[in-house]
Amino acid sequence: MSSQKLEIKEFDNLFNSYWHRLYAYAFNILKDPQLAEDCVQDVFTDLWRRGEELEISNHKAYLFQAVKYQCAKQLKKQSRFTSMFGLGEIFSHQSEVDESLLALERQKMLSEVLRQIDLLPEKCQMVFRLSKLEQKSNKEIASELGITTSTVENHINKALRLLRTSVSYFVYFLIVFFFLR
Repeated sequence: MSSQKLEIKEFDNLFNSYWHRLYAYAFNILKDPQLAEDCVQDVFTDLWRRGEELEISNHKAYLFQAVKYQCAKQLKKQSRFTSMFGLGEIFSHQSEVDESLLALERQKMLSEVLRQIDLLPEKCQMVFRLSKLEQKSNKEIASELGITTSTVENHINKALRLLRTSVSYFVYFLIVFFFLR
């Protein structure tokens, strides 16, 4: 990136291209949806504010590194808080109980994700399953179904758009996290 102010359109493209993946990355580290969202938001806010000063050659690498740094700051803050108030032992016992509840909750959410995928239009669902569940490339899917790769991409984008509007934000996050890695 040059040393000129980051253009709104360029910033929007970066935000739309990377927000969900950065959020999934932060959530995987922090295990807290609100903290993960805050970290990603802080990175984008900082990018917008300091756009003139920064010279970025690889936006993806920069954004992931910045989110990793923000997560590390959050973890350091949490560590100080728990040790300062002697909460470490309480949290460790609580996590054993929470693990089984969390596993049950994950299973319910995954069932909801799969149910929502089943509600997609037939061709869209087929392409999405081949791409995300069977991990086939767009080229392989196009060849198998006798359609163009751009049609495959259109079906995947349509599926994501429909899923985004039909499920809660958290369930959509699970779709992104589990199927778009």
